[in-house]
Amino acid sequence: MTKENFSSYSDVLFQNPETFKNKEIFLEGFVLKGDNLKENEYVVGRFLITHCVADATVIGFLTHFEEEGSFQDNSWVKLLGTIDVANHNEKRLPLIKVTRWKLSEKPEEPYVYPRSQKQ
Repeated sequence: MTKENFSSYSDVLFQNPETFKNKEIFLEGFVLKGDNLKENEYVVGRFLITHCVADATVIGFLTHFEEEGSFQDNSWVKLLGTIDVANHNEKRLPLIKVTRWKLSEKPEEPYVYPRSQKQ
């Protein structure tokens, strides 16, 4: 996934995650650790801007790392993984089982935009 297609691909993946089960995925985003996530689970996402920075919302994926990472919130990673499906808070969600990852620098343009909006 690139910053240009992050929003549209995210929409499709969340609507029907079973369709993409066992497919490989690459993405870059910042790491968030939720209170109700397991030790080796994080959310990796981007800020979606629809009008201006004030309306930014996080869109991200539940990720499972084989080994426990010691990520700080808002650190950036590039990861490669396989899409699976998880039940989380009574919802079916795409889950990325991470096979490779590395820390990365925050991109010059960290935001993503709806596909129809010009960056």
